Amino acid sequence: MTAREKFINLLRKLLQATKMKRIVWGDTADENTFRLSFNDGMIQIGEAPNPVSPKGLTATLFNQNNIPVEKIQFGDDSPSKEGKLLRELCALARESALRPDDVLESVEAELDQRMRGVAVR
Repeated sequence: MTAREKFINLLRKLLQATKMKRIVWGDTADENTFRLSFNDGMIQIGEAPNPVSPKGLTATLFNQNNIPVEKIQFGDDSPSKEGKLLRELCALARESALRPDDVLESVEAELDQRMRGVAVR
């Protein structure tokens, strides 16, 4: 099995673990890129122009010295199984890192308090 095939298998496992909420992705300085750190490396996934597509998806595996050791890239409209995998994982990583449901819930609760005339910090 090639390093690329192993990386794709790892991304499949990460997709399952993310769906099961067993891992939590972190955000980065780039609002469209998310990361997950392990003892011996890091995975970074995000939306960015790449050689495959001006609106592409990229997943990169870094070693413990933060050197990229494997990378896969697809256009965001790629019909391939791997392209679909990357698209779904990227969406779930974004949700995991940014927690939009939590933010919406908090903002709505604050708005409800303000509407009732309750002072909010």
